[in-house]
Amino acid sequence: MNELSKLKKAIVDLESDISYDSVIDFSNVLDSYISSGTLVEWPGITDNNGHGRRFRIVESNGKHYAAMFSDHSEARLAGGERVFLTDINEFIGPVFQDSHIDGIIIDPDSASFRLDKSELLQCVLHDSYRWYLPERTKVVPHKDWGKGIPDYSKEDLMTDEEIQELAIQTVLQKEYLLQQGCKIISTCPLSDEIPSIPSIIAEKNGCFHFIYIETSMKKPTLRRDIVENDIRSIGIKFNAECWWASVDIRSNDPERAEACLALKGDRFNCKYAGLDRIWMERRYN
Repeated sequence: MNELSKLKKAIVDLESDISYDSVIDFSNVLDSYISSGTLVEWPGITDNNGHGRRFRIVESNGKHYAAMFSDHSEARLAGGERVFLTDINEFIGPVFQDSHIDGIIIDPDSASFRLDKSELLQCVLHDSYRWYLPERTKVVPHKDWGKGIPDYSKEDLMTDEEIQELAIQTVLQKEYLLQQGCKIISTCPLSDEIPSIPSIIAEKNGCFHFIYIETSMKKPTLRRDIVENDIRSIGIKFNAECWWASVDIRSNDPERAEACLALKGDRFNCKYAGLDRIWMERRYN
């Protein structure tokens, strides 16, 4: 199977059986294309001198989508139309910079497959974070650990992902911005020392908001090299406003709080001081 046919197969599988696994398989294929800079074909328009390249825009239900093909067999359906071969990142990048484009449409001349910008972001940024879906969020029942440091096992300790999920839920519940007409697209409960992807992706009035959450059992601090090397570049690429939030999580029990001990089912005091804007440059043409 050649490289481009993987996308075609993933689309066929998704449309024939829309399931959680088929959605993830498609997302993983698209993410692999973007990571490897796979060349894709797309129909375009040039000026009278053959200079410049503009997307073919397909209108559907009042929205406008930039067209591309899943493989060369689909590109042949374009007939006499000009077809360009481009790194998929060079194709998708301008889509996010143009407020008049709502997403992409794959194989517009046969079985059209549409992806809005928000769905693209899920594929590109959060494709592997599979339990951000509300129905897959884990609910840990409360457990009475008594006072002080109890006897506990390794299995009783909260994982980094569970601590991060608690921080995300804290921000979602307390953040004013997210309660004023924002649509939550997805969340990422994985916790890394250096966050290179947003913990929360939200959209409001056509603008994406990327919220990076740093969680700690002691006061988190933002490293400036993270802003310059990771967050800034991602904000530019997806034309998004970027925010940073710190959530200080401590047990309600003073001894467990002092020991920075996070036990499953314990009661916690989550200190959240609000969002700090760290990047905003909306560049729409």
